[in-house]
Amino acid sequence: MNELPDETELLTCLARLMDISPKLQLFVTSTADVASSVISSSMLRTIQVEQQDTITDISILLDHTLEEDPTLRSLSVSLKDEIRQTLMTNSDGS
Repeated sequence: MNELPDETELLTCLARLMDISPKLQLFVTSTADVASSVISSSMLRTIQVEQQDTITDISILLDHTLEEDPTLRSLSVSLKDEIRQTLMTNSDGS
């Protein structure tokens, strides 16, 4: 949701779809609680993800990518360490 200039229109559309199709389930992510302003709270289940959880996920993905990507895995250990350090230092997990 964070990439949208105005999430209200999309959320309104999603709320209408949920009204029409009660079995419809959606997974929406955002750093702010934008959905509750448009979608009925009885239709929402909020899961709070802590920043540390996100940083851990980024680290796992980064390690996997550096080892499995055909182009990146051939890099020197020192360069991979530098890439990892740079990305982790500049990632705030949000």
